[in-house]
Amino acid sequence: MAFVRLEVPVRGAQASRTPTQLSFARSWPVLAFLVISLGWAMFQPQLYEVERGGLSYYLAVLPAALLPLTRPMLLFHAATTRALFIVIFGAVAAGWHLVRGDMDAVMPLVLLTWGLVWVASDAVRIRFDDFYVVYAVAVAAGVVVWIVGGINEWGILPGMTTLADQSVWRVSFFPNIAITAFLSLAVVMIFTRDERRKSALHLALLAIAAYFLIFSFVRTAVISLLIYLALIYLFRRKSSPAFLFWSALLTAILSNLIIAYSASIFAAIQNNTIFSRLFLRGEAGLSVYDIYVQLYRPWLWGQHINQFLTSPFLMGWGSVNFNDLKTDSLMYGYEQTGDVSLLTKLLAQNGLPALLVPVFLVARLAVLAKRRDAWGCAAFPVVILAMMHWGVIFHPTNATFVIFMLFLAHGSSGFGPYNPMRKLRRGGPLARIETTP
Repeated sequence: MAFVRLEVPVRGAQASRTPTQLSFARSWPVLAFLVISLGWAMFQPQLYEVERGGLSYYLAVLPAALLPLTRPMLLFHAATTRALFIVIFGAVAAGWHLVRGDMDAVMPLVLLTWGLVWVASDAVRIRFDDFYVVYAVAVAAGVVVWIVGGINEWGILPGMTTLADQSVWRVSFFPNIAITAFLSLAVVMIFTRDERRKSALHLALLAIAAYFLIFSFVRTAVISLLIYLALIYLFRRKSSPAFLFWSALLTAILSNLIIAYSASIFAAIQNNTIFSRLFLRGEAGLSVYDIYVQLYRPWLWGQHINQFLTSPFLMGWGSVNFNDLKTDSLMYGYEQTGDVSLLTKLLAQNGLPALLVPVFLVARLAVLAKRRDAWGCAAFPVVILAMMHWGVIFHPTNATFVIFMLFLAHGSSGFGPYNPMRKLRRGGPLARIETTP
């Protein structure tokens, strides 16, 4: 695939921080995957709730398995270069599970490895306007599905939610509210990446995305937005490779640590109406333990780490059910699964080889920092937060998996306009056009 690289000169220090504009051929397999995945998600919230081997299962899995084969040479190149850590992880972990006869652990692992290698390849790029159209169609389809009723119990407008034990103010156009929140977050982030002059339609779409992002009240997505905006502002002032790398990495680590020990802090300020609405589902008068139960992830991380440390040869437990391994229950009657935190789940299931996944992620951050890709580095903590708090949306059959992994695999070069020569933001004539393979 050939890419046309267009560099836009601007004045002063901003010149080194302006994202490079890319124009590239439309990737129909990627678009097909996004459409199929989002269409399927309109009717089935979670893949892990689908019986393996059934029609719904194959409708979700086959596109993720077959569409990468449309560009086999690019897939091979990625597997032997930038995604090599992922290939080693998949091969070693799958080999161990095969020796143990745990085929139920092998197949999901192979699919995850396959998906990660595909996203890391040069076959996966998304045009700005293609993504905007996909999002707009998803919103429209979600509204229709909600009107028909029976599938999506969330409201389209605040006050309409009928889902039991949830705030009536939460809104979502998908049955899975996390997909609504993170897909909307992606629109906001990609919109800030888009250097072209914006039309009224673009601005309207941004407003819709901001509405569903904020009023979904998915705490991780809202926190991620605040972190992203803070880093984008910070990186405008200083953008050396070392500063970009360490700022992004430490933000990703510290934000999760703060959340892990935040129950007492949340309890102290829970009476603030805005804070309670955004981060405590509108509840007040909660004890520290009540908030700990709401957060859920810190307990889950501890369970996953304990399962890793007690696994045979520190190689993970494979497909053993999470509830059969947990040492205690968070709260009677409270849904407890091991799927919402991807990185710690991989550690509990696959042991030491799973450490290569964060190694791969940090290696990609280092590449983005070396390129002075401020946008890609600002996206790093967002992706890590999503992985640690909503790992279910990082299933390789999920469109959000491709979109958010693309943030790290390629940074700002993962997205571009069809013809950037026409609608670039003002800043001087084009200085150079270079073609890269």
